[in-house]
Amino acid sequence: MVETVMVAVDGGTASDAALNWSLDRAAHLDVRLDVTTVIEPDGHSANETGDSYRIRRERALVSSVARIAPMLPHHVIEKSVIYGHVVDALVKASRDADLLVVGNHPTSLLAGMVHGTLPLRLAGQTRCTTVVVPSDWRPSGFGVVVAWDDDSSADSALIFAASEASRRLEPLTIVHSFTVPSAQIFDADGATLVFDEALRYEHIVLAEAAITVRRAYPQLVVREVLAAGPAAVEVIAAAHGAALFVVGTHSRGAAGFLLGSVSHAALINMPAPVAVVPASREPIDILPEVLDEELL
Repeated sequence: MVETVMVAVDGGTASDAALNWSLDRAAHLDVRLDVTTVIEPDGHSANETGDSYRIRRERALVSSVARIAPMLPHHVIEKSVIYGHVVDALVKASRDADLLVVGNHPTSLLAGMVHGTLPLRLAGQTRCTTVVVPSDWRPSGFGVVVAWDDDSSADSALIFAASEASRRLEPLTIVHSFTVPSAQIFDADGATLVFDEALRYEHIVLAEAAITVRRAYPQLVVREVLAAGPAAVEVIAAAHGAALFVVGTHSRGAAGFLLGSVSHAALINMPAPVAVVPASREPIDILPEVLDEELL
């Protein structure tokens, strides 16, 4: 089945990075690229040459397609203009896509296509996986890193990350962090035992996830990283230098902010291009019971 990738462009440096990332990924995959721009109802300003907002967006769309078409001669490349407020329009349009790619300035959160808090809202609402690409992206990272938790909502992110690593022929690093309540750590009689038991349990659940991925992708190099500390700090630190950082979302919340703490922090700090994978609406049984002797 051909994958549909929607790339949001507006001619800015951030959307150029999103387009370049999509081009790099599509070079060795059978995908259909839908290059899209959004015309917002209040976008009526003109630049110094007198070009209207709408003309600038349409020109950016045409030039984007013209630039990548010669480099992907065997791919289907389409261009789309959609109307409405940018988040609502992209969320609605992405229902027909497998992947939505947007650009973002990591320091100011001012993206060419989505700005302010909009990258956070967009990634938290789309039904498909959303990839947010830093405006300074270059194809220099290596490996795929996924933030994984002992929670069924993380399964979709793990599946996507394993698939991307396999496609890239690069290693997959599964990062799992945990904390032990301080009241238990400093308990007078059982502090060490409590921590050791918690550590052993976390090792086992992480090993289960890694074993399942190795069974599905026997040729894939899978690495496990267990970190004791705040997830948003430890996992993001492990993602620096990666080609892709994959996080999940529980898809629940208010006012469009549906991301977990790790996903939220990843989109603010941007250690690499970040793929936000929505939780599946159906249970995903990718972590079957594994005998203890396989893990010890």
